[in-house]
Amino acid sequence: MQGHDAIEQVAARFINGSNIENGTNFLFPYVNSKTFVPECVLPLRVKWRADAEKKDRIIVSCEETKHAKPQNRWDVTLPVFSN
Repeated sequence: MQGHDAIEQVAARFINGSNIENGTNFLFPYVNSKTFVPECVLPLRVKWRADAEKKDRIIVSCEETKHAKPQNRWDVTLPVFSN
């Protein structure tokens, strides 16, 4: 299983970079303790999620795990809050 710490670390780096670049003050997200995903064999990727509800969210993605489909990739959506 992918550790929550790894997901939170890439999310925090992404948010920190975005805060510096855009002059925002978003708080680092946390991963729900009920989230379980297979370990990723590639570096995790992060991007902003386009949200019709206008809520700030990011997606942490894994492009490849050691598992067969449909567990060969995953996305975790995290809410982001302004301080």
